[in-house]
Parts: sequence; structure tokens; C-alpha cells
Amino acid sequence: MVSKTSKYMSLSESDVLIFCGGAGDVGKINSTKVVQHNLDFIKTNNHTNIILVILPPRYDFMKSSCVNSEIKTFIRNPKKMAKVYQHSALLKMVNYRKPFTNHGLHLNCQGKDVLSKLTVS
Repeated sequence: MVSKTSKYMSLSESDVLIFCGGAGDVGKINSTKVVQHNLDFIKTNNHTNIILVILPPRYDFMKSSCVNSEIKTFIRNPKKMAKVYQHSALLKMVNYRKPFTNHGLHLNCQGKDVLSKLTVS
């Protein structure tokens, strides 16, 4: 998590912060805290641009797993935040298996390249 009283306070309107969280942040206990912390950070840092990367499903679990269900619930909150705060935007990461490592949790080289290109565009 990013501190509200950190070096990010010196950023300007020409800077961009990218929040690219992982599925480890989506546990039932953590997800509410993570969403609230992100919301507080977005409110506090309205002087810079913020991009929220939407979590892809975890490919190391079945689609119907409770973790993937929680991810679906979790990503509703960034969508709401981006609508309310003009200095924030959403970036939807690819939603297919190929850009992920063999175990299905992390991005491989191709996935990192895709994420970089999406961020630039």
C-alpha cells in the first residue's frame, strides 16, 4: 500500500501514478481495507493523475472459485472511484490466459509488454 504522507505528495498534474494490485490483495479480510486505502489515496492526491489497473482473474484457480468471485466484486469499486474522481482512470488488463506465467498468477514477458502498451495508450 502507498503512504498518504510520502514522496507522492510532490507529484503534479503532468505526473501519473499507476496502481497495479495483485490478487493477493483480494482476500475477504483485505479487500475492504485495500479499497478504502486506495479511495483515501485518490482523494488526498487530486493534484496528480492516477490509473487503476483492473485485476484479471486468477488462472491458477477455476473460474468459479471463491477468489475469482471476490475479484469480480473487488473490481466494482475501482470502476466507481474512476467515475467520481476526474483525475483517476481505469485500465483493463487483458482477460485471457496467454500473457500469464505457467502457474497462472503473474504476468509473463508478453503480459508485461501488453500492460506497458495499454498504459502508454
